[in-house]
Amino acid sequence: MITISRFFYQLFLKVYWTGAWGSSFFSVKSKKWIQGRNEIVAQLANFKKEPSSPTVWFHCASVGEFEQARPLLEAIKKKTPSTQIVLTFFSPSGYDLRKNYALADLVCYLPFDFNDEVKRFIDKIEPSYVVWIKYEFWLNTLAYLHKRNIKTFLVASRFLPTQHFFRCYGALFRNALNEFDVIFVQDETSKQLLTAINVASTVAGDPRFDRVLAISKQSYTNESIAHFTQSNKILIIGSGWYKDYLLLKEVIQKGKLGDTKVIIAPHNVNENELCSIEGLFKDECVRLSKYAQNTTATILLTDHSGELAFIYRYAHIAWIGGGFGASVHNVLEAAVYGLPTMFGPNHTKSLEAIDFVKLEIGFCIKTCDEVSEILAKLTNESYYQQTKERALNYVKNNAGATETILAQIDASNDNH
Repeated sequence: MITISRFFYQLFLKVYWTGAWGSSFFSVKSKKWIQGRNEIVAQLANFKKEPSSPTVWFHCASVGEFEQARPLLEAIKKKTPSTQIVLTFFSPSGYDLRKNYALADLVCYLPFDFNDEVKRFIDKIEPSYVVWIKYEFWLNTLAYLHKRNIKTFLVASRFLPTQHFFRCYGALFRNALNEFDVIFVQDETSKQLLTAINVASTVAGDPRFDRVLAISKQSYTNESIAHFTQSNKILIIGSGWYKDYLLLKEVIQKGKLGDTKVIIAPHNVNENELCSIEGLFKDECVRLSKYAQNTTATILLTDHSGELAFIYRYAHIAWIGGGFGASVHNVLEAAVYGLPTMFGPNHTKSLEAIDFVKLEIGFCIKTCDEVSEILAKLTNESYYQQTKERALNYVKNNAGATETILAQIDASNDNH
């Protein structure tokens, strides 16, 4: 059965690659995905391996996973500055944003999971150990790392009953889980699921809590945003999508925002997206790069990426995008400033969003009336301050995963 499953996995890889190559002729993202992997050989040639220094390979699917990896990566680098960091991404969005990350000695795409490419990459970088983040399970790469006896850790993972590991046809992937030396899970439910299939794991939480706390302590000032906000209450839509804006438009038209101003930070910052937002809100909206102090606009549109986690500090209430699509985006970046959060109904993939609803830190919204009701409740200063305190405590009480994970990685490597 395993042999048949492995045959179909190899076939899947070929079909996946062929599909990506075909779509690269009309998709910018697919073109970057293919071109990026074609550049790996040249990037490897420029990588200078220091024999006397440890090399740690971090792999993240995209931007969100990098934020989970970053506290651990920085802690490792701080503890042993000579450590060489290899950082790989699966997606173009992650690679494009972090390809110049200062602490990494090599940033590139993850080699596709063909055996020859995997072997060439690992034999070149010769990692002392490997850290993969959350949902990355590339079977040929895992098998070769296991064959080379290279310690491999899965960090900040979360498992759900619907995943293939827990299905009758999932034996191949179940076996692959045992090729990780330690699996660090975010919650007890994940641990119980793995225990049921005889896979060991450690509940360590999520390093993103440590990351957002670190960001909140960094100094940040944007004169245009500061002038726009002044003494006004600010609703920020972070990582917004078009359905979020349509609902916001209805809220504004019905006069439910009052004097509250809005900052919109789109999930995808490109000209088409920015123009569609401007078309929806007309003269009410001004781009951050074009902001002038005499503007009468009540909506500020951020037209650059990478600073949303800092901009939240200017807000009074957060509306997190993605909840009307596949899944809500990062709610912790707002909560670390004590912001009550709103998000669409598709939030159950986020442990934090589920907790937020239970604790009345976050609120699920579907209609204009629901948004209006929540905004009205938050005008009560006593209720707002209680919500803010719960949000801050939630983040602080869940911090510390980085230290826990690093201690066990060190202990595991010492026993190697």
